[in-house]
Amino acid sequence: MTSNGTSQTTTTPNRPDAGAFRLEVLDLLPCGCVVAMQRLAATGVRVLSLEAKGPHCPHLLHRADRIIRLGTPAGPFDYDEDVEAA
Repeated sequence: MTSNGTSQTTTTPNRPDAGAFRLEVLDLLPCGCVVAMQRLAATGVRVLSLEAKGPHCPHLLHRADRIIRLGTPAGPFDYDEDVEAA
């Protein structure tokens, strides 16, 4: 309740529960960015994501909290920087 007697509702975006993901690999790229390979617990689908951008990373497509690939890549960090997840 606010000071004037009205209630205030806060909404948050729909995000998956942290327990829905199982971390498999966390690695540092040569540019300083951190990537993670996680698996969705319910479906077993792998998610490769950029978790943090390195402070001196020159790659424009490296953005924090970006999904790089869904499914199983050929190698743990085999991804094409020009491909966006559908």
